[in-house]
Amino acid sequence: MKELSILARNVNPSTTLAIDAMAKQMRADGLDVIGFGAGEPDFETPVNIQDVGVEAIRKGKTKYTPAAGIVELRKAAAAIFLHNLFKHQMNQRTGFNWIEFRAAARA
Repeated sequence: MKELSILARNVNPSTTLAIDAMAKQMRADGLDVIGFGAGEPDFETPVNIQDVGVEAIRKGKTKYTPAAGIVELRKAAAAIFLHNLFKHQMNQRTGFNWIEFRAAARA
């Protein structure tokens, strides 16, 4: 087996994942724990959302998206906000430029 580089050997373990593992272990031990580690929901992904995800994969939507999020999603969100929430602050043509959807990542 190849030896790891010095850089790889010096990477610290994720504190977030360590806290999450500790909470999961405590829960498995029968303790009533509220975990504030990884930020995962305490429920399964609803079936309708699973179905949309599978459909997107089958359509080949498996590549990285723009950093601010998919333009169509941002435009749809802007339309909803325009209609429901921020009529006085956002116009329909440029409102999506103020909306971003980003995946959170932690070490």
